[in-house]
Amino acid sequence: MHPKTGYLLVYRDEFNDGVLNTNDWYFRAHDEPRLGGYGKKKNVSVVTENEIGMLKIAYTREDVDGDGQPDPVGGGVISTTTFGYGYYEARIKFYDEEVGFHQSFWNHGLARYTSYSDDYLYNEDAFADRVPWKNSALEIDAIELDSNYNKGGCNFHWHMPESSTPEDAHKSFSASYMDTDEWITIGFEWRPGTIVYYVDGIERHRFSYDAHDDRVAPQEIWLTGLANNSEWWGGDGYPDANAAMRVDYFRYYTKPSSGNSVGNSGFESQGSSSSAVVGWIAYDGIYDNLYSDQSDVLYNDGNAFAGLAYLRHFGKSGAPPMTSCMRLDHIPNGTYTLSAWVRSSGGMTECRMHAGSNGSGERSFDIPLLPDWTQVVIDNIEVTTHEIDLGFTAQGSDGQWLYVDEVELIHNDYEESAGDVIDNGDPGYSEFGSWKNSSLSGYRGSGTRYSDEAGAYAQWNLQFAAAGVYDVYYYKVVHSGSDPNAEITVSYNGGQDVHTVEGTLGESGWVYLGSYPFASGNAGSVRNTRQSNNARADAVMTVPASGYGELMVSEAFVDGANFVVRAVGLDPDGSYMLKFTDTLTNGFNAVVDGPRTPTPDSDPRSEMFTDPRPGRMPEQGFYRLVGE
Repeated sequence: MHPKTGYLLVYRDEFNDGVLNTNDWYFRAHDEPRLGGYGKKKNVSVVTENEIGMLKIAYTREDVDGDGQPDPVGGGVISTTTFGYGYYEARIKFYDEEVGFHQSFWNHGLARYTSYSDDYLYNEDAFADRVPWKNSALEIDAIELDSNYNKGGCNFHWHMPESSTPEDAHKSFSASYMDTDEWITIGFEWRPGTIVYYVDGIERHRFSYDAHDDRVAPQEIWLTGLANNSEWWGGDGYPDANAAMRVDYFRYYTKPSSGNSVGNSGFESQGSSSSAVVGWIAYDGIYDNLYSDQSDVLYNDGNAFAGLAYLRHFGKSGAPPMTSCMRLDHIPNGTYTLSAWVRSSGGMTECRMHAGSNGSGERSFDIPLLPDWTQVVIDNIEVTTHEIDLGFTAQGSDGQWLYVDEVELIHNDYEESAGDVIDNGDPGYSEFGSWKNSSLSGYRGSGTRYSDEAGAYAQWNLQFAAAGVYDVYYYKVVHSGSDPNAEITVSYNGGQDVHTVEGTLGESGWVYLGSYPFASGNAGSVRNTRQSNNARADAVMTVPASGYGELMVSEAFVDGANFVVRAVGLDPDGSYMLKFTDTLTNGFNAVVDGPRTPTPDSDPRSEMFTDPRPGRMPEQGFYRLVGE
């Protein structure tokens, strides 16, 4: 299940190695009961069943508390690195027989003393100033499913003081949406201000929040099976001895966005003055020192540049330098601009803003005497290894200080585009069957159309000034009487794609259909064919696809004498070089001599290559097609 073109695969675990990669994952475990159950490291394994490598999270019953009665025990894993804006996907086989096994795929920050590791490894990392003391800002639940209910739920939560979550942040997936007897692909796309949830590639819910809310932060990924007392969930009995949640893979894709990559960028997450800064590492060279005496967050004292809070560093005679820093993993490569609003007393031995990536070294800006809030900037920061460290370092005498607020890291290559929009009534729009004007509003408040006639469809004929790959969007008009399974067909240069759009859930807005190659001129169409209830027609938009010319391969395999790689959005008239790496940090090397043009096979958007090294092209690893 490959996400839209323009996204780049930057992390994946296929769970094929027979052992968990503990560089990438903590074990979730808790010695104290949670919802009547426990979590243990031993309940997590990486196994092969029916020729599928997988993460297996088992449910067991054993006497943990020593009262002579069996207790429910589960487990799980939590990523050791954080993930921000992007597309997340996991393929899961849920246990669905008896009540009592709560299975989840979610994004949520860790914190010191949460007791989620048998070895308390996150605590040790926090003691050593390798991770923040607290990173929990929000929670995105791609799915939560309790066994025996054959339905799941997606959720969004704020985990900050005085933050409430609207009701539309939660949605249940009914049994008709998924067959829990089969493997299910669960995904969500997190963009600034929007989260879109998918089940087997079909959008099932979306939630919007203020895209400028600076309390958001990259968070850890959790794959967990929470064993709980059935009385807590309202049922009787326990899962059987063979109960387990199985995960085939976890994959994460990213691309440039308009959003700020820095978490808790305005220092508002605490909701009060505090020495521990959510999402930020306070590095002072002192082991197990939570309450640093050289930095803190001040709240509601009237001195913030924006909002109510700001970061303060203050000098201490004879003390080593103090650094407030953040590491961002799995971000898009490219050039970035780091900026912040600062004030400074001046006179400090060291006072600077800095940023660095493994591939390009550190850049620094020395902050002088600034009695008033002033924006400081480091531009053209090169990121080549999908990670960056940024922060502020100060060292001075008693009475000297540095104030910091509104820190931003923005990708320079992102360009906002309104795209080309065809509204109903515009040239290129046509209808078949009986259609009527609707009282519901569409894009920018425009009028919309609807039809309840069997077989009726609306069509938008697309026109392009130049051949290329374009993102295609359909404006969904949400209403309880809309078609819950609208059939949206995209015709492009090389084939057709059919999508199902749920018109009764979520909010009205643009739905991404995919990225496709189109020839110049009148070269494609989008059609909405009524299935039930009221089909609704408003607008279609096309935007030149970002990241065109460099595509992460979604599938690679040997087929006889050929080695086949596939990537959605290939230009059939383009020319590509195939490149490979075994790890994402080692760089990509060409494995095919000279560029090739696509050779169609069963998938009209596939690229087929003759194997240049018979029997030696690895099927595990990372491939790219790079436009020549």
